[in-house]
Amino acid sequence: MIGKRVRNRVPIYSAIVILALLSAFAQIGNSQTYNQDTLPGKGVAGPVTTTPHSFGDEAFVRGVVERDAGYLQMSKLAQEKSQSDDVKQLGEKIITARIALDGQFRPIAASYEVTEPKSPSKKDKQEIARLQGLSGALFDEEFLKALAKNHRQEIKDFGIEAQTAQDQRVQQVAQQDGITLTQQLQSVQQVAQTHNITIEDK
Repeated sequence: MIGKRVRNRVPIYSAIVILALLSAFAQIGNSQTYNQDTLPGKGVAGPVTTTPHSFGDEAFVRGVVERDAGYLQMSKLAQEKSQSDDVKQLGEKIITARIALDGQFRPIAASYEVTEPKSPSKKDKQEIARLQGLSGALFDEEFLKALAKNHRQEIKDFGIEAQTAQDQRVQQVAQQDGITLTQQLQSVQQVAQTHNITIEDK
């Protein structure tokens, strides 16, 4: 009779153990969930260093550091190929401004584990290659037009990010540098006007 009672209790104990294990696994799973709008720390080894952030903020920061590489090469090209002092000076100002901008974004990019690009984006490479094949007044015209186009797009991007950024650091930098980019665009337009170059305002 006792053996029969023990055998009857075994399934009950087994069921209790299984339920306890399922509950423990459920708690572990719940503790690892996170907002899908943010990226959790994603260190491959050792302690996690990534700051949780939105996909949108990371895409914006990544785009800025990539464009910095393109701006620097394009502006250095202007100093080498342009025969106009004001265009060369503008190129020098752009280099100084982009280095300063890069310095502001570098700590944020590092906290997102966004690495600095080794070279400009494919699109910027194509633009730089096109400018390398030009010289004289034609180079100045195409360089100024490219600068104006890039600045207009960035002003738009920075304006959107200043309103929608979830990271307060990104929001503040976007607000401040949006004003700087507008001033730079005005400088580009002034140099273009001096050379009788028409830059479309779009």
